[in-house]
Amino acid sequence: MSNLILPALEESEIIPDVLPVEFKTTQFKGTLDITYPNGDKVLLGNDITPENSSARPTIVFNPNANSSFTYENKKFILIMTDPDAPSRTDKKYSEVCHMIECDVELIPGKPINGTVMNSYIGPGPPKGAGKHRYIFLLFDQNVKGETLKKVENYICWGYNEQGVGVDKWIKENGINDLLAVNFFYAENK
Repeated sequence: MSNLILPALEESEIIPDVLPVEFKTTQFKGTLDITYPNGDKVLLGNDITPENSSARPTIVFNPNANSSFTYENKKFILIMTDPDAPSRTDKKYSEVCHMIECDVELIPGKPINGTVMNSYIGPGPPKGAGKHRYIFLLFDQNVKGETLKKVENYICWGYNEQGVGVDKWIKENGINDLLAVNFFYAENK
């Protein structure tokens, strides 16, 4: 599935809306298997209703087969963001920070849980605003968790700049290695 990630990110315009074009060369280290409590799975751009995605899902990292990637004795950051607030054509509140967990320890096949910096906020697209993209990103955390900047205002990730979020936050915090990503669409008709 990891060879399907980059084309899905480009087709959905996550590259360049959330991740800059430099991420086109990313060699993903694995996949994020994401399942909501009702059984809905996140599948690189499928639709899930806001009601069915209101609670934090179970998220499992699965490393690529034959990968030399090592995750023992390392920490990771799990993020969820929405670049479409209030709509895909009006980004005055974009991006919206929906979750940050740091100091994540990866155990393949086991659910990801980390130190909560910003609690999970389920999708809440405005009625009639069209589909929103909800993106989960797993980064290598090459800094101490306590040094990471907490997002105080989830709108625009607290930067008060339209269309700003994950990319600026990871750069400010010295984070650069994206390991895995998955996303879904939610709409309030």
